[in-house]
Amino acid sequence: MSKLSPDLRPQSRRVVASDEEVDIIVQYLDRAPRVDVDKKGAVWGERRRTFSNLPFDALRVKRSQLEAIANDPNVAFVSPDRDLGATHFPPWMLREAVGYRFAAMAVPERPVQTGKNVGIAIIDSGVSADDYLKDASTNCTTSRIVYSQNFVSGESTTNDVYGHGTHVAGIAAGAGRCLPGQYVDMSGMAPDAKIINLRVLDGRGVGKDSAVINAIDRAIALKTTYKIKVINLSLGRVIASSYSSDPLCQAVERAWKAGITVVVAAGNNGRDNSMGTKGYATITSPANDPYVITVGATRMVGSTGREDDTVTSYSSKGPTLRDHIVKPDLVAPGNIVYARMSPSSYLVSSYQANTLGLSMAGGPNVPNIFLLSGTSMAAPVVAGSAALLLQQAADAALTLTNDQIKARLMKTAFKNFIPSASIPDNLSGQTFNVQHDLFTRGAGYLDVKSALASSDRSPSGKADWRQLEFPAALTRVFCYRR
Repeated sequence: MSKLSPDLRPQSRRVVASDEEVDIIVQYLDRAPRVDVDKKGAVWGERRRTFSNLPFDALRVKRSQLEAIANDPNVAFVSPDRDLGATHFPPWMLREAVGYRFAAMAVPERPVQTGKNVGIAIIDSGVSADDYLKDASTNCTTSRIVYSQNFVSGESTTNDVYGHGTHVAGIAAGAGRCLPGQYVDMSGMAPDAKIINLRVLDGRGVGKDSAVINAIDRAIALKTTYKIKVINLSLGRVIASSYSSDPLCQAVERAWKAGITVVVAAGNNGRDNSMGTKGYATITSPANDPYVITVGATRMVGSTGREDDTVTSYSSKGPTLRDHIVKPDLVAPGNIVYARMSPSSYLVSSYQANTLGLSMAGGPNVPNIFLLSGTSMAAPVVAGSAALLLQQAADAALTLTNDQIKARLMKTAFKNFIPSASIPDNLSGQTFNVQHDLFTRGAGYLDVKSALASSDRSPSGKADWRQLEFPAALTRVFCYRR
């Protein structure tokens, strides 16, 4: 079998000159020592990125060199450095509105856990400083953004030029206590968590595989220094190969095996019928990896309770392309979610209609509130919830592994969805039918209260996902772990 991805093989390429340059990611076998990786990359072409904890190279080489690189015995796979983007639904298409939701639990249900002593790495378009992300324990004088680094080529800022990453960070870890007035109940999921800002998407929400891999590599390196226990990836791209050879998937697996809980947005392609699948098999990479927690998006119906809530029509569905893995793992609120964003960011300046001045008792309007929808918004709800579980375990002098977190969130998820729903889209006039089956809602609807109340722990720390929710006939085909 060729170690070149299909789109790099001669028979699948357009006619090009052999000296044309191409940006690639080379994955080496684990047995390849770092010194060997360094020597090979220097010989083959221009090294564009280096990785400390991953046996990868990001190179610019001539096409004439591809076959020789792939034939090297220490090379596992060679793929293009592909484009990817944020997984929010286009702002102008927000039409599944039947209620607004801030990514937080109602005040009476808010747990005592706040994500204290947990670092969440936001790998996104950057995170801009904001009152919402300040530390209440210091009278809101210091930021909880404890580290920032840019991985976008040709740029140096770590600020959120696009706007998406700040919105995501606010959902995961916003602190209403640091806003003017009485806004404690406007907090994100883990309002005391620290934020590690790793910017990989540019001013239009677009990035490269290599930038994301570089950021994951950096998160692994900084794991101990900043207590990084959770990574949030509200981004993705079309699946181009099996997860076993996809460099994005292999990178998130490295982070998972390093003990970091990795949460990934499922994608927003649930309306895509281009393959004749009615939106099935549209999960994006790296959400297709078996290890990570893949999150789809729900929409609120009515003002209380989740019994009548539905999965959004645009939330990507499983099974995954090529590997046929059951995804998503669970679903969480992701439709019409509001959080703070800089008024100078691209999304806010371009889509003023999505800006909301929120007024609550006890204070003035809160400025700079922006509405977004998508699995991008659902993922940080789960990432923040993971931080709560981690704090709870630490407070009890227990260790909770990422496998146990995933198992607990899936097992305790709310499962009593209505069988199906018809969702009208006011923009197109279409009505989309959503079936609440395994490949649409996964193990169910995130239930933070039940997850925190659970004390279930697999003895080894390794969870067998097949014991949780899925019929025996399916588990023979769609497995969760290699």
